[in-house]
Amino acid sequence: MRKIFSATCNFVANTKKKSIILGIFAVAFCSVILLSNTTGPAKQRNTVTGAPFDNSQTCAKSGCHGGGNFGGTIVTQLLDASNNIVTAYTPGVSYTLKITMNSTTAPKGYGFQTAAATVGTNTNINTWGTLIADYHNQAVSGRNYVEQSKRLSQNTISIPWTGPFAGTGSVIFYTAGNLVNGNSSTTGDQPVNTNLTVSEAGALPIKLLYFKGSIQSGKAVLSWATAQETSNKNFIIEKSLDGINYTPLSTLASKGNSTNGSAYSFTDAGFFSKAFYRLKQIDADGNTTTYNIVELKNAVASDYKISIYAHAGASYILFYNGLQQQKINVQVADLQGKKIYSYNTSVNQGDNQIQLPSNIRGIIIVTIITEDGRRTSAKVGIMQ
Repeated sequence: MRKIFSATCNFVANTKKKSIILGIFAVAFCSVILLSNTTGPAKQRNTVTGAPFDNSQTCAKSGCHGGGNFGGTIVTQLLDASNNIVTAYTPGVSYTLKITMNSTTAPKGYGFQTAAATVGTNTNINTWGTLIADYHNQAVSGRNYVEQSKRLSQNTISIPWTGPFAGTGSVIFYTAGNLVNGNSSTTGDQPVNTNLTVSEAGALPIKLLYFKGSIQSGKAVLSWATAQETSNKNFIIEKSLDGINYTPLSTLASKGNSTNGSAYSFTDAGFFSKAFYRLKQIDADGNTTTYNIVELKNAVASDYKISIYAHAGASYILFYNGLQQQKINVQVADLQGKKIYSYNTSVNQGDNQIQLPSNIRGIIIVTIITEDGRRTSAKVGIMQ
């Protein structure tokens, strides 16, 4: 097991009694703490949702957790914007996947892992929305899994999800849960599994490929694209400062019926500091459909945090991205500033995991440069 100690001026680790304070680097007031995966993410790179593409593997089958009995059960539901349970999704519309773990005897905490795929072909569906800091979206073998970033105290988990483009067909959510006893071991825990299938609702006037935004020269730039349009009249961009109350900002006419789709963009010169935007579509009959929400805000130092943890002989960067999905550059240097590793990737909002090469040892400096130009650094030590 690789031992890791780290120092960073913008990250505070949650420690337990078993955490060991190793020392202090020459960085003002930055603690250096041995990190443990006992309170961290689910087992990195292990996929145990019970899905066919996971070889039907679960924690109960693999033995990674077990031996406990809290009388635990797990239920998954897909909810619409009014918190109504739905059995069919509308393409491009936002929903919430709700995971509930119940028990007859209260455990010390909970963990989970879930993935979405098409029924039959098992095609990966990565339309998860903005995650809270307690969850992260990790890619394993070309598939996306949402799981906890730390041991959870609540038995109910809510994850934003958007219906994929029209023609995708039925989607199945494979979900694993874990009720844990908090003994810093994999023994005495109770794993549970379930799955949920939802069908695709009737066709809409458009097939929306994406709706996203970025901040450019102090302005909010919103863009979206369709795969096809039929009887589509126009689009409305709505804006909110609190994420609750929205008002129309601009109306853009459809480019007309098309089987090839079209691309659109709008710039909000009135953007200041932070705002929420959502897209509405109106068809020829006056019916409307509301699509996903985009949150944009100017970055501050607290929006980004770096920590390092080890699991199963490997070392990982846990990067918290407090803003929207964006590209990053990861740089690793020695104490003399010589670059020894560089990696480009994209990160979602919330916690993101990035594996370090196995040959990196000793005291290093990890720097992450985000698309918006912010640099976040941490001095860490990795020992085999």
